[in-house]
Amino acid sequence: MNRFFLSSSLIAKKVIAENTLQIVLARPAGFSYIAGQFIQIQIPQTNGKILRSYSLSSSPDQADLELCVKLLPNGVGSVFFQRLNVGDQIEFFGPNGRFVINDSSSALAFIATGVGIAPIAGMIEDVLKNKKNPQSVYLLFGVRDTAHMFWTERLEILARQFSNFSFDITFSQPDMSWTGLSGRVINFIDKLASSADYYICGSGEMVKDVRSALLARGEPTNSIHFEIF
Repeated sequence: MNRFFLSSSLIAKKVIAENTLQIVLARPAGFSYIAGQFIQIQIPQTNGKILRSYSLSSSPDQADLELCVKLLPNGVGSVFFQRLNVGDQIEFFGPNGRFVINDSSSALAFIATGVGIAPIAGMIEDVLKNKKNPQSVYLLFGVRDTAHMFWTERLEILARQFSNFSFDITFSQPDMSWTGLSGRVINFIDKLASSADYYICGSGEMVKDVRSALLARGEPTNSIHFEIF
């Protein structure tokens, strides 16, 4: 773990869904990390500076660093990133975190809701592009509705490039035009392969429900990995 603050700058930012911002930062020379880890951004305040944690949604072989930020009303991090302009300098601490893919020959199943897909996106791209696991790689991604859906094209490109990768998106509050899965991710646990390694990221309630369902069907505790957003 790097114990020093590193300097970076904003390369790009883009609203990719309702209340969701994609941030691209310059990667400091020599900075390395494992897919799934997070960094802590230093945010200036009138009474000092505070840290806010954001998972890296990029994979380690990418030239830049990518974040996926949920915009919250008056959220400290949200306000900071909304005001940030291209070229502005930031400082961050990291990488941190143990929500990373373990060495395994088992199939991989990822379950994410909302911006919980941030670390998982980097993990999936890393394991596929660097051929770290020849088994099936599956993602179950839950969002509220069309307005909150993002990175569909990114996932479709991966599915075309890698025959062992597939994904499903489910809407918890679907609109009339949606023809895909409808309901919470917990309703589609049967789509997850048995005897796989499971990586779950999202709200505390979702993580608890999915973990409990996997344990109830006999999956071992050490095969279930999670991070709560």
